[in-house]
Amino acid sequence: MSYRLPLPLNTTYLALPISLFNNIRQIIVSLALLPCKKSAKQTSVGDSEGKLDSINANRLQGLRQVYETNVFGPFAVTSAFLPLLVQGRPSIVANISSGLGSLARISNHSSNSRPPYLSYGSSKTALNAITVYWAEELKKLGVTIFCVAPGFTRTDLNNNTGTQPPEKPALLIARLVMESDESRSGGFFDENGPVPW
Repeated sequence: MSYRLPLPLNTTYLALPISLFNNIRQIIVSLALLPCKKSAKQTSVGDSEGKLDSINANRLQGLRQVYETNVFGPFAVTSAFLPLLVQGRPSIVANISSGLGSLARISNHSSNSRPPYLSYGSSKTALNAITVYWAEELKKLGVTIFCVAPGFTRTDLNNNTGTQPPEKPALLIARLVMESDESRSGGFFDENGPVPW
């Protein structure tokens, strides 16, 4: 797939193939070779090219790995179990999200909720979005789906630096599931109640 961008007259057009990382890198190289006021040698593109390529490739690989676990994993599991969930309705699906997935919190510059890891925080935001999209569709089938933010829990992920033991969020999740009805569908909750998106 390629896009032809609307540019002013007397502007060089460049077809942009949107696909894998290597193709995107080729676009950058092509742009650097286009005639402009500053030559490619005057920019830092060539000087730091190898280092930036390595950093960006590693970040992209890490992002994909986290999304496989936190986004595609829950989607695949719920999809696989959907026939049984419908058969046993009313059914409940609780997706384990995080307060770091709340855009309202991380965009609040006065709070301490800004995520230290782009991959983890954005993957939980993506999981929240999928949950909202699925909520209305699954509600028609008798399935309630919502997100739970368990809080900063001691796990291997954070080298056991969390402020609460795993038993506490486990009880929270169990309580929300047992007490839930379709009114919670598409919601986002923690121990204090609804969490802002």
